[in-house]
Amino acid sequence: TMDGDLYEKYLKERVMPAAVKAFLALPAARRPKLITLQHDGAGAHTKTGLEDRINAFGATLEIPCRLVRQPARSPDTNINDIAFFRALGGTVRKQRRGDRSFDLEKLCQDVYDAFANYSPHTLERMWQYKTDVLDLIIGATPPGSNLYGNGHRDARAV
Repeated sequence: TMDGDLYEKYLKERVMPAAVKAFLALPAARRPKLITLQHDGAGAHTKTGLEDRINAFGATLEIPCRLVRQPARSPDTNINDIAFFRALGGTVRKQRRGDRSFDLEKLCQDVYDAFANYSPHTLERMWQYKTDVLDLIIGATPPGSNLYGNGHRDARAV
């Protein structure tokens, strides 16, 4: 199970260094001055002091990283929540049928493999779906309300 300590370790040892490495591979003129990572308010992500410790660590990297929390109850505006995690989770579950063990390294490799095998077309459809949902939010009546319909398609559409 992912708890706050494991989440913090994973961000510091794997996620942030990998993000910095990927951006350092770009020509200097295209590199960001700051990498922003967004996470939700899950308990493991909000352990007391965790965000401050992660941000203090991120500030020391060659390209500084910061962690921000997405607004509460906003999954329809987050590409990961509305499309990517659901599709990725389904793919990984199919790969791991019958394997109930929790091996973080194996899980990470399974997720990496699933992502590496995504077609550009699948990823483009996810972004189009997010655009469709944002269009519904913009057109909500009354403006600014959560009354925009669900816009959710059949899971096979994403």
